[in-house]
Amino acid sequence: MTDIRPRLHFTPERGWLNDPHGITWVDGEYHLFYQHIPAGTAWAPTVHWGHAVGPDLMLWRRLPIALTPAPNEGCWTGATVLEDGRPNIVYTSVLPDHCNLGRIAVAIPDQQLRTWTTPDDGILLGGPPPDLNAAVFRDPCIFRTDAGWTMVVGVGVEDGAATAVHYTSPDARRWSYTGVLCSRNRSETDGVWTGGMWECPQLFRIGDDWALVVSVWDDDRLYYVAGAIGAYDGTTFTPERWSRITDDEIAYAMTSFTDRAGRPCVMSWLREDPEHDADSRPWAGALSLPMVAQVGPERTLRLHPHPDVDALRDLSPVSRKAPGLFEMAEASRGLDLELPVAHNEGWALRLYGPSSPLLTMHFDSVAVGLVVNPPAGPSMVVPVSDDRIRIVIDSGLVKIFAGNGSAAFRVPATSETTLAVTGSDLDRLRCWRLSAAR
Repeated sequence: MTDIRPRLHFTPERGWLNDPHGITWVDGEYHLFYQHIPAGTAWAPTVHWGHAVGPDLMLWRRLPIALTPAPNEGCWTGATVLEDGRPNIVYTSVLPDHCNLGRIAVAIPDQQLRTWTTPDDGILLGGPPPDLNAAVFRDPCIFRTDAGWTMVVGVGVEDGAATAVHYTSPDARRWSYTGVLCSRNRSETDGVWTGGMWECPQLFRIGDDWALVVSVWDDDRLYYVAGAIGAYDGTTFTPERWSRITDDEIAYAMTSFTDRAGRPCVMSWLREDPEHDADSRPWAGALSLPMVAQVGPERTLRLHPHPDVDALRDLSPVSRKAPGLFEMAEASRGLDLELPVAHNEGWALRLYGPSSPLLTMHFDSVAVGLVVNPPAGPSMVVPVSDDRIRIVIDSGLVKIFAGNGSAAFRVPATSETTLAVTGSDLDRLRCWRLSAAR
């Protein structure tokens, strides 16, 4: 059985993985939770909460299941709430006949923070506000305020409006509905289309600004991550303008969290074809690298790799071998490249395996972007709005950071992967080996 898994991106040992959530720093370590089907490599409604811990956001140690659903229940996406230093899980509890209209429930940890159990009175909200005519209700996002706690939940309304609703609580147990946080009809396309329902809505602060990040869902189809910078008055969020957060088709279910240094961060699920050969690989799905969120000059959300990714770099960058060519074997072990745009307009990158190219890209000065040719599907242009481009290569995954542009691509996983970069001026290209995270 072949098991060429990513070294830098988290994967389950076995089974299916989707949304990350509830990432928090407790008692000297991070806790990472994620949607998990331990017994198979395909999604099913009876989702569990997988669990991992680590000293940073890259060096994860997989643990047994944190939250197991009751019979005929699914423990869908949610958040953690720190009460007296202990993370309670707040999740979407779904029943087989009502998967779209979930309930919001709480689960309490044991002393070792390894197993969470839902008490008899653990249902916090039995469903959506009755006056909304909601068709979908799920995915709580919770954060503390000076007055207590705030919860945001995603809603799809029957008239086609993607909506996030707002609740407040003095104790994270008794919740009061305070109205619609933000809403946008599926017919609106200014900036970007945001569908008929927002999964995993994330409201969080970036300095003096607020961001609302949503995963676009419409008619049972998953699309992409979108968001806006805007004003939050304690009840409603007013966006300045909507835009895509990632320029790819695999990143979804982005979750926000605060790292141990107080930085606003995000991670997402990296989707893949659910029809992959389960006999050749015992796991499906990966999580993105941890990313720090910033507000760019254009008042849009920018993402860049977390410092814990930088910490995996070798002490000195690898030198190019010849004028006009940089080549590196065993690229799937983990590489980190930086390319200054101003000095490398003519460069091109090729990632290839033993017999064929896996992915190619080149900088297009007219489009002011990276033209990427993935192994399957049409070429894509990733916009470049920074003075440098950063590319992280892992087994089966390539991630691009280019200012406002950010994209992830899946490539065939092979142990014999070579990177080649060509251009008239590669003196300023820098490349580091990244030590394996696991």
